Amino acid sequence: MPAEFDRLDDRELPSQVAGRLAQALAGPDGARARQGRDLARSLTWEAAARAHLDFYAQHPHPS
Repeated sequence: MPAEFDRLDDRELPSQVAGRLAQALAGPDGARARQGRDLARSLTWEAAARAHLDFYAQHPHPS
């Protein structure tokens, strides 16, 4: 969550908080966007299947 949300003012109206959240979500943040794209690219079906098979290969009680 962006640093500006570390402290919320309880005197703020919910609509003000919602507006700030919407701005944070819509605003450009190059580093975070890049990290998100990199993470999304790493989550492939092949990688998931490989991790799944590795997990069961190392399981102490395979059936």
